[in-house]
Amino acid sequence: MHPNGGKYWRLKYRYKGKEKTLALGTFPEVTQAEARDGRNEARRMLAKGIDPSAAKKQGSLSAKESSTNNFEAIAREWMVKHLAGRSPGHKETVVDRLEKNVFPWIGDRSIRDITASDLLQVVQRIESRGAQETARRVLGICGLSAPLNCC
Repeated sequence: MHPNGGKYWRLKYRYKGKEKTLALGTFPEVTQAEARDGRNEARRMLAKGIDPSAAKKQGSLSAKESSTNNFEAIAREWMVKHLAGRSPGHKETVVDRLEKNVFPWIGDRSIRDITASDLLQVVQRIESRGAQETARRVLGICGLSAPLNCC
């Protein structure tokens, strides 16, 4: 129990000779059984030589990164920056092409996971319905956007 009235589940442990504390949650949001499970998992990690606090931080960073580092998020960021001085019609066309032809297939994937063959499959899907010009333009848009330049 803390001076502010909060009740916390915490685990004190030693890792490489240093005392550390792992927050397991707050009472009553985290039950005693859940806190015990968290404690047991942390002890298993320590037995394997892994710092539970570092693993928890890495997990939360990965979750944040995956939600903000997907193709769609970065492509939309690129559109805001690079389509600022363009006509409303051009902006609408670019957004429409990506939303209909690219985002449904690779929009939710991390940019690190997207390969040239993934983009090629998207372009071939567009070409297969006879839209060669759209395929060419989508390839150009994806080639210019930041997501593929950093892959």
